Amino acid sequence: MRLANDFYRIETYEECESGAVARLKLNSEHVIYRAHFPNQPITPGVCMIEMLTELMEKRIGKPLLLRQIKNCKFLNRLSPDDVSVVSLSISYQIARQETVSYIAKGTLSDDEKVFARFSIVYE
Repeated sequence: MRLANDFYRIETYEECESGAVARLKLNSEHVIYRAHFPNQPITPGVCMIEMLTELMEKRIGKPLLLRQIKNCKFLNRLSPDDVSVVSLSISYQIARQETVSYIAKGTLSDDEKVFARFSIVYE
């Protein structure tokens, strides 16, 4: 299930040589927030990972398969009621083995807090 343009919207997007930075507007009315949790919405970790995956796919220009979550730290609670716009920055490197894989590092934050940090391997 794609989350872009429904769960969140990309407000700005900038690419650099080995990554990208996007400002994302969270949709506090999305059905996911009604289930997680009613009257106290919290962005699920799996949705944060999916946002990173979708941004990586946009940057690479093709669908990717998540192979391994090397490291994933959820550092602060992300509620769309408290923070409606977040920044997602990614950097990646290409690792060549039998197939081409990408090692992506991402940070989800706003101006004051870091909500999550990721290190994920995609093919």
